[in-house]
Amino acid sequence: MKQIGVHCRDHYVLTAYSRAPTLGWVRDGPCCVLPLSSSDDALGEAIVETIRHSGKTRDPNGAADWAEVLRPLLAAAKVKSWNQFVKGNRAIGVFLDREYRLVPTENREPRAGFGDLDDRSILLPADASTAGIGAAAKEAFKRSK
Repeated sequence: MKQIGVHCRDHYVLTAYSRAPTLGWVRDGPCCVLPLSSSDDALGEAIVETIRHSGKTRDPNGAADWAEVLRPLLAAAKVKSWNQFVKGNRAIGVFLDREYRLVPTENREPRAGFGDLDDRSILLPADASTAGIGAAAKEAFKRSK
């Protein structure tokens, strides 16, 4: 399985997740930033490209590693802290296994982060067009809280 997060506030910020055997999924790698005015096709292309970087194995353990994990995300969002990042932010999770599953989330503020709203998920075939993936992502943001 592969997973990415797509965040939306002043612009879209996409980040891949890798699997950490002792911790589950963790953010990993560079972030992709797109303007909110991006077309469905451009957003879908960015999702497909970012998801290609997901699924590696990584095991951060310790505060220094967690700071390293968050650094690219905070830099892409142009904020200095997780608290600033979460405020006013909407997010969706995008999962790819046999199909795409786009999961809206509820922003539960800094301490609790983002909680999945599985009952509002959108399913797409694995061979969906990039325009279809981008349109579904925008719909998933509308379903987010």
